[in-house]
Amino acid sequence: MNKALFFVSSTVLFFLFTTSSNATPILSISPETQTVSTGATVLFDVNITGLATGIALGAFDLNINFDSTLLSFDTMAFGDPLLRGIDQLDPLNLGDSLSLSTPSFGLVNLIDTSLYDQATLIAAQGSSFTLAVLSFNTLASGISPITLSINSLSNVNATTIQAAIQSGSVTIADHPILNTEKLNTVPEPATFLLLTLSGLVFLLKQPRKHFI
Repeated sequence: MNKALFFVSSTVLFFLFTTSSNATPILSISPETQTVSTGATVLFDVNITGLATGIALGAFDLNINFDSTLLSFDTMAFGDPLLRGIDQLDPLNLGDSLSLSTPSFGLVNLIDTSLYDQATLIAAQGSSFTLAVLSFNTLASGISPITLSINSLSNVNATTIQAAIQSGSVTIADHPILNTEKLNTVPEPATFLLLTLSGLVFLLKQPRKHFI
């Protein structure tokens, strides 16, 4: 009985360890969906999550496709805003990475290559962080996909890192986005009191009937 229990426990632990160690990182657009009005600016992050222990991202070459009739590319910045905007392929912020962004018709290409050694990147990088932040201007109403694709993804030794992809989209409305919270609010007490006093004044000004 004890041998059988030991065998089952060992198998489960081995399965969990193998599954967690082989977990696939995810490259994603964040937020995945959002709604804005025409003439507004919309921001997207390109994130990586789920890097396994002992693995660091050393280089990437990514494409972000969008509908150029609905969006126009504005700006792009490598780095993680939550980490003071530092590029995690240049974690010491010494300029030791080769980065390039190339916008074209309906496409932005992002390339970043670290000049650090693998040990430094493993020590500095977390399992999840933002690779870049992109800004677009909205041109017309409609729904534009924000499609992410991988040309290459690797560590500094050029070993390929396999990753899943989660793309996104933006819905552009042809009218300002209303704040529904404000539309459903109850009148403030001061407003209610003013309305009550106005009603009393109206009643007092009505002509009185005289009885004979």
